[in-house]
Amino acid sequence: MAELGKKGGSRALKRLVAPKTWRVPRKISKWIVRPSPGPHPMELSMPLLVILRDVLKLYSTAKEARKVIKAGKVLVDGKPRRDHKFPVGLMDTLSIPDEELYLRCVPYNARPIHFIAIPKSEVNLKICRVIRKFNVRGGRFQITLHDGRNMLIDSILDPNSISIGDSLLITVPDQEIKAHIRAEAGSLAMIFLGDRAGIKGVIYKIVPQPYSVPLVELKVNGTTMYARKDRIIIVGKERPLIKVEP
Repeated sequence: MAELGKKGGSRALKRLVAPKTWRVPRKISKWIVRPSPGPHPMELSMPLLVILRDVLKLYSTAKEARKVIKAGKVLVDGKPRRDHKFPVGLMDTLSIPDEELYLRCVPYNARPIHFIAIPKSEVNLKICRVIRKFNVRGGRFQITLHDGRNMLIDSILDPNSISIGDSLLITVPDQEIKAHIRAEAGSLAMIFLGDRAGIKGVIYKIVPQPYSVPLVELKVNGTTMYARKDRIIIVGKERPLIKVEP
C-alpha cells in the first residue's frame, strides 16, 4: 500500500532556518515557535512567545511566557491574544498593562522587526498601509490594509482620494480613521523592508517603471535615495503622526 503523503506545511521550525529577519540566538536550542497563520508574512513578523522570551527577554522560559499569554495579559493592537504563536508585525502595538509596558513594532537599523517604547497615549493608534481597493455592493468602496484589515469607506473620506500605497492613521481595536496621508511628493515615508529598513525620507517624486513597481525618490538628510514603492509606508507629512523610531 502506498504511503500517504503529508498534508499542509510543517508545524515545526528549526532556529537555524528561521527567517533572517528574526534577530534571535540560533544555536541555544534546535527548535523555535512557528507563527500561526495571521495578518503578517512570517519573514515580517514574529510569534508572541518568541518576542517576549527571545527578543524582549521578559521571561526566561517558554512556560513563563505562555502562562502570561494564556491569561490574556498581552494585548496586540488593543486586543488580548491568547495564542502564543500569534504573529506581531509592522506597526502593531504590543502592550502588557500589568507591567506598564507599551511597544510598537517598527523597522529600524536594517531590521523590519524592532520594538520601541511608546507613550501609553499612543497604544491605541496605528498607521496602516493601503494595499488593495475595490468596489462592493451598494456603490461603496472596501480597502485592505497591510495587516489584513478590511474597511468599508463611507462619507468619512472621499473614496476617490484613497490610493494604494497611501496610509491611514486608525484607532485600534475599533478602527476609527483619524487621518489619511497620501503617497505623494512632500509626504514622509519610511522604508520597511531590505537593507535600508528604518530609513525615513521626504518623497521628492514617484518614478513609474515599465513592467515593474514604481520607484520613490526620497530626500534623506540632504542626499537622494530610491526605494520600491511597495517597500515604503507613509508615516506623516512634516513629521511622523506617531512615534516610529527610538
